[in-house]
Amino acid sequence: MKNAVGRDIPEALLVNGREVYQGKNYMDGKYLQKAAPCTRRYERPQESKIVETLADALRQCGAKDGMTFSFHHHLRNGDYVVNMVMKAAIEELGLKDLTIAATSLGEAHDPIAEYIEAGKVVGIQTSGIRGRMGQVVSEGKLKTPAIIRSHGGRPRAIEAGEVHIDIAFVAAPTSDCVGNCRGIGGKSNCGSMGYAMTDAKYADHVVVVTDCLVDFPNMPAMGWSSWNAFRVDISEDIIKHQADLMVEKGLKDVGYHYVNVDDGYFGKRDDNGIMLANEKRFPNGMKPVADHIHSLGMKAGLYTDAGNSTCGSMWDNDTAGIGAGIYGHEPQDAQLYFGDWGFDFIKIDYCGGDALGLNEKERYTSIRNSIDKVNKDASINICRWAFPGTWAKDAATSWRISGDINAHWGSLRYVVGKNLYLSAYAGNGHYNDMDMMVIGFRNDSKVGGQGLTPTEEEAHFGLWCIMSSPLLIGCNLENIPESSLELLKNKELIALNQDPLGLQAYVAQHENEGYVLVKDIEQKRGNVRAVALYNPSDTVCSFSVPFSSLEFGGNVKVRDLVKHNDLGSFSGTFEQTLPAHSAMFLRMEGETRLEPTLYEAEWAYLPLFNDLGKNPKGILYANDKEASGKMKVGFLGGQPENYAEWKEVYSGDGGRYNMTIHYSYGKGRQIELDVNGIITKIDSLREDNNHNKITVPVELKAGYNTIRMGNSYNWAPDIDCFTLTKAL
Repeated sequence: MKNAVGRDIPEALLVNGREVYQGKNYMDGKYLQKAAPCTRRYERPQESKIVETLADALRQCGAKDGMTFSFHHHLRNGDYVVNMVMKAAIEELGLKDLTIAATSLGEAHDPIAEYIEAGKVVGIQTSGIRGRMGQVVSEGKLKTPAIIRSHGGRPRAIEAGEVHIDIAFVAAPTSDCVGNCRGIGGKSNCGSMGYAMTDAKYADHVVVVTDCLVDFPNMPAMGWSSWNAFRVDISEDIIKHQADLMVEKGLKDVGYHYVNVDDGYFGKRDDNGIMLANEKRFPNGMKPVADHIHSLGMKAGLYTDAGNSTCGSMWDNDTAGIGAGIYGHEPQDAQLYFGDWGFDFIKIDYCGGDALGLNEKERYTSIRNSIDKVNKDASINICRWAFPGTWAKDAATSWRISGDINAHWGSLRYVVGKNLYLSAYAGNGHYNDMDMMVIGFRNDSKVGGQGLTPTEEEAHFGLWCIMSSPLLIGCNLENIPESSLELLKNKELIALNQDPLGLQAYVAQHENEGYVLVKDIEQKRGNVRAVALYNPSDTVCSFSVPFSSLEFGGNVKVRDLVKHNDLGSFSGTFEQTLPAHSAMFLRMEGETRLEPTLYEAEWAYLPLFNDLGKNPKGILYANDKEASGKMKVGFLGGQPENYAEWKEVYSGDGGRYNMTIHYSYGKGRQIELDVNGIITKIDSLREDNNHNKITVPVELKAGYNTIRMGNSYNWAPDIDCFTLTKAL
């Protein structure tokens, strides 16, 4: 008899009630179908949903006797959310006859045993019970039989409607005020929160519990900053007026919530080292400025330097910036800026730090620690003018990746080029900052350049959006052209930047002078992706993009996000010719999503990578015209920590694959290949420096796999890419 995948199963095996496998939704003689998800999108996302206590959350969800509460166990024995919720429900609200549907329960949940013995908790559905809870259940003190399901069987039961969750409680390391939560970026990082996804999707109500609130949204910041338009020539009136214009021109309504005061507000330090505001520019001090911004429903940002003096003191001859940096004044400046004055964000420059030859990681980490003692929710931007290193995510929410932008196309092309291959470092509330925008400038600008053409401005804004850079307007809003204003308010482009997945687009194709960038939006590995065709060159560029390279199969619907126009349905390839200095931004929805077969080296996460240029043999993304995407990873290996990692190598069903690694400079080198912790040493590389390839068998699990390449105590070859084909 054939099973669901076409294999013949001997009849002799089908005894004692055994059946052949009939598909993932077939069980116990019946086909199961998914129930419709119960939760709905929150329609007013800018309203805070924070409540004071768990009891308040339970009341707002309509908690009552007999309900089922669900929990996940990503925090393992560090989880106390189950205990806190059940205490609030039973001891504060007096609820009874409750059922706990948790992915797993351990020793951390021992206090729940008392509620079982008291008859308050009458049901448990989980994948495992340990500790005192397991003991009292084994002793028969639970009123109904405990139901144990596998980690796969549990979400299937929820989707099929066998388990109805009244309230899902999601313990999250970080969340913003409307419930956008993540598994990293806080003090209790757990990584993936996959166990909670089905609960959140099908429960009647969802409550996020966190010990670390972050800015809303938990995505790239949007706002306005003073430097590009005014440099150090700012004042209280200028900042307040620009804040008012943010509201009047509708920018706040589409998500621009920050008003940032850059360099130029400093006065002098008093005899105790306390910073005073510039008495001419800000005669009333800085707190009224922050208060005014807050009164408009926005957040207030400020500026400092990691060293002794600011950039304005060096480049704009603003003597007030000499000695105004935070170096040597961290505790008192942190208290002043975030405590006394009440600011929410700070950009930390490095002119003073660079002049003194200070260590970036040490300085920014120290500043972060000082600010945390005053306001752990404060947002920090590292302005080091190059990707500083992977440590930056522990100190800041964003970091500059290039030198200062100017208002001309050559500068924009330089900045974009710096960020093309940094997608592995963005996301989870931390983003590569491509600098304040130069949209809206005409004629001479204070940062150099004559401004951009409308076509160049479209490319500028769209690239900042699809690459998930912070969106900080840099022009004087009093004089902004209407076309520039409308572009900055393009909701379809903004949606790419503020997409809940928080991903940065990566380069899927680079042919001739054109680049094709792509990223998932709305759902990981869903059928909808955002795509950019980017022509940085000075001539026209033709694109021919196979949909298979974007992981699409079948017909693909395409929409132009700048012109708000549906272009139709296509198959096979998408072809377009773009003029010089332009880009096209598309929403594509495929009929099917294909399993990827190609993984470029330039997509990999390199834990020791930085762009500071201090180590001549530091690992890097390097140009190579013979490589598949014209890029490779060089200076790989030499120490155990110097590896390349692809964190999301996807397999639909898992199984054995043939992995072909494309490399160069193999002479005298080896590869340590790590697939989900299984390490294989590859010694049989070609003894030359040419481009070569080698194929090895690997075993992948269904879903996401982690693959690393390196060489602990010798150089590994330069890596171009690897491909995967299912073994027959």
